[in-house]
Amino acid sequence: MLHLIADGKSKSGEIAGHLLNKGLLDSVSSIQKYFRVLSSMGLIRKMPIFGKRRRSRYSIASPLLDLHFYLEAKYAYTELETSVEFIRKAVDYKLPRHAEDFIADLLAKAHGLRRVSAELPELELNIALQGFKRLELVGEVKWKERVKRSEVQKIEEKLSRFDCHRVFVVPSEDVLEREPEGIEVLTPEDLLEIARESLKKTLNMEHL
Repeated sequence: MLHLIADGKSKSGEIAGHLLNKGLLDSVSSIQKYFRVLSSMGLIRKMPIFGKRRRSRYSIASPLLDLHFYLEAKYAYTELETSVEFIRKAVDYKLPRHAEDFIADLLAKAHGLRRVSAELPELELNIALQGFKRLELVGEVKWKERVKRSEVQKIEEKLSRFDCHRVFVVPSEDVLEREPEGIEVLTPEDLLEIARESLKKTLNMEHL
């Protein structure tokens, strides 16, 4: 299950289907008990899909474990001689997704919102945070050295579908060929300030 999740299979049905075909499950429904065990051990996390009751996505909780099981599922790297350069390429491939997860979790905690998976036809968001009933914050993350005008335009079009706070996270404002309209740009410095303010609020609450 951990190999499948690290390799990009995130829904219970598709994971169960693979295991059933290999004769590792008695039925599709029997997989739920294994999800509960892995969740209770802190190995995987469950994220609800916005607007779809009782449907969720699963991911490996630790970036390091995610990288390990990805390399093992794809390349059996513990059984074969594997160069540091090869592992470095795998890290570079996985890093953007791990950055998205970290940033989304930070913003969810800072704003007191619930992280969800938002799936619309031909559209999936890097960051989707839910309040009591509706999405309160959506965003995209581009962890790269250059973000072209065409990419900024696509992100504007994507996020414009949502009537809520919209953010675009980049390593530095210098990587943008142009500023997005109607979207707050966040850099690591901004995220650090958000984390500091969140910590202050938490400490103040504890002293009340």
